Amino acid sequence: MRAEIRNIVAKTLKDIGADGRIDDLIASPYHPWLLTYVEYEDGGTGCGSCSAVFRGMEYGSGGMIGEIKALDLLGRDARGVIGELMEMEGTLYNAMALSTLSALSYRFMNREHLEREGFNVVERPISEGLFGREIGRSGGRLISKEDVVAVVGFAYWTFPYLISQVKELRCLELLDAELFQTLSLKGREPRVRVYNDPGCLEDADVVFITGMTLPNETLPEVLKHCRNARVRVLYGPSCSFYPSRLLRLVDGVYAIKIPVEEEVKLHIMDSRCVYQYSCPKTRIVEVWNEEAALS
Repeated sequence: MRAEIRNIVAKTLKDIGADGRIDDLIASPYHPWLLTYVEYEDGGTGCGSCSAVFRGMEYGSGGMIGEIKALDLLGRDARGVIGELMEMEGTLYNAMALSTLSALSYRFMNREHLEREGFNVVERPISEGLFGREIGRSGGRLISKEDVVAVVGFAYWTFPYLISQVKELRCLELLDAELFQTLSLKGREPRVRVYNDPGCLEDADVVFITGMTLPNETLPEVLKHCRNARVRVLYGPSCSFYPSRLLRLVDGVYAIKIPVEEEVKLHIMDSRCVYQYSCPKTRIVEVWNEEAALS
């Protein structure tokens, strides 16, 4: 794990001070998300999730599952597991460390606790898919018709909610540009251009950054290129741990809090790690440092 990301994880572990053991881990090669469950020392349960793109987008039929099983994590000390995973190379292990960190953070990721810690918080049920309507709605407080807005990561579900509110909407994605070619027999072109060069962030006014930049270790580079942005926001399951260290780097975090009930867990397994994004009990926890961001 890259030194900057390891530093965020280690200091967050110190901030939360929670202990627990690995109670379960759910993963499927079909979707790039995994979920870790921990049992706290007092018997409570926490759940965390992270994007777990395994060797690019090539999961293989059993490679991801085999590598997770080989670690023999069940019942082990969660802090110790995070420490071991941080020393291993690869996005999969980074994702497991971050999902476990989010699981240990679970009981602290609520409005009451975060406001007590001095953060500004909006907490509400998830409403549509992952973050489509939520980013469009809350993003409307941050953007104007004169803004160039960039989304890091191909968060296609947000584009319809943002495109009409801004001067220009861009997307930065590391995948091959050919994957985003779009055919129109009438010769029309998508209004959102996908870039492979982080230079597209240099003149952006507002930047939404996928939490996947943590497990794939690209966040430090992304932040270098959007220093001039008025607002920078991290979003998604991969950045849904206690946000004190993240909010020293960005202005806001859109975290996700997944219910720990057994029935929800079974639905998540049935759906191959997708149900949590449409579950009516799932919460979005929007955390800011500045009061102005919530006005």
